[in-house]
Amino acid sequence: MKRWIAVYVILILSLLTLLAACGEEPRPRLDPRTLPTITPTPVTPVPGQGEYLMPLQGGQTVVPDDGRYTFVVPTGWYSIDVSIAEEFWVEPPAVAGEDPQITVNIVRENLSGIENPRQYAEIGQKHGAEMYSSIVTISSAPVRVGDRPAWRWLFTANVGAKGTLFYQLFIIDGRQGFVLTGSAPATGDERALQALFDSIAGSLQFVRG
Repeated sequence: MKRWIAVYVILILSLLTLLAACGEEPRPRLDPRTLPTITPTPVTPVPGQGEYLMPLQGGQTVVPDDGRYTFVVPTGWYSIDVSIAEEFWVEPPAVAGEDPQITVNIVRENLSGIENPRQYAEIGQKHGAEMYSSIVTISSAPVRVGDRPAWRWLFTANVGAKGTLFYQLFIIDGRQGFVLTGSAPATGDERALQALFDSIAGSLQFVRG
């Protein structure tokens, strides 16, 4: 279990540096696919499981190679191949040639001894705090994605000399954990950025295998 936590924490706080240094070429956008039996949207709230994240409307659907899940990113975003993230999508920079400022990625890990999203998040937060003293939690609370419980952690941390806002959604499907991480400059509009990441996270759906 320590292995995936270490990899995961390093991933979170090094993403912007990796983007600037990797020089990867954008890969073609994935076309939406028709997939079998997707998790339904709940009709009524579930007490004690937090707010329901409304999914992004429109946009473009992302599907990993094995078709395990889908999620939606805004139209015009493009993906970059980064070996330590399963999916890595970025908003085009405002000025050509600059590094992307807003990113979203998904990491998938096999879990052992982790029973729910809250425990998943608490372990990640604990190890993050041990490794990076600059972490400041803005909020940490349960949320609902489709018919599934999840945990949302919003925080800031320093990446090099840059203050960065991070958004994380922890969710479990079967024996695997999925962490959706959004990042943006900490100088941005916090509410608008959270709303954007909430809508992307809210669009996450799993195929019933």
